[in-house]
Amino acid sequence: MITDPWDGLGVYVSEDAKKWERCSNILKTPGIRKDGGVPGAHVQRGGYDFRKPQKPQFYPDS
Repeated sequence: MITDPWDGLGVYVSEDAKKWERCSNILKTPGIRKDGGVPGAHVQRGGYDFRKPQKPQFYPDS
């Protein structure tokens, strides 16, 4: 699971989606590429619901 703690992106892992273990934040510092001048922020759902294992649907309205 990815969260937005306003300090990069928070990462959690789980074997069963009930007990979660906190990992280190990712993307805390700006990148070095031309468009990478800001830290990572604002997690958005990518079309996959981990509560219902299924094929990801990135464009559910199409």
